[in-house]
Amino acid sequence: MNEKSLSTAIAFLSLLALPLFLYAAAGPYGPISDLTFDITITVPDEYRISGMQDIVFGEYSGSGNLESNYDLCVYTNGPGSYRAYAIDNSALSPTGFSAQNPSATADVPYVVRWNDVTGTSGNTRLNFNNAKNFTGANTQSVDCSIGGNTANLLVRFTRANLQAAPGGTYFTTLTIVIEP
Repeated sequence: MNEKSLSTAIAFLSLLALPLFLYAAAGPYGPISDLTFDITITVPDEYRISGMQDIVFGEYSGSGNLESNYDLCVYTNGPGSYRAYAIDNSALSPTGFSAQNPSATADVPYVVRWNDVTGTSGNTRLNFNNAKNFTGANTQSVDCSIGGNTANLLVRFTRANLQAAPGGTYFTTLTIVIEP
């Protein structure tokens, strides 16, 4: 066989092998063909907290504690457990909770308590920027319209701290973080 015939034979055999290659990559050749492949998707556990609102205590009467609490929604598409922690923006108490006056010369410490059910019975004190484990998040609806609210937040200014504070208006921004 000469060199030209050998080249022609190799080219011809290559063309015959092409449909076999296509068959392996794209499914059988014919009037019906199919292709099977895997699809993978990862959905991470997600969390949402809602139902929070501003707390305005108004003017302190001079006696007792000031306390506000309300039920809210903690949702997860995971198993229902979560970690919660709280921080605020007080410059005078960077590692503790406090509301401060506009000139940042005085502050009033306060306590944050969390419950993984509605109501205050059995709530737990949250320390500044220190996550604690909780269970009972709503796993049925992101807005708790099915299953209801699942947590309670309580903010308390004690009588002793309020009576020790200079007169004025005090403010802070409290942030609650929910995480896996």
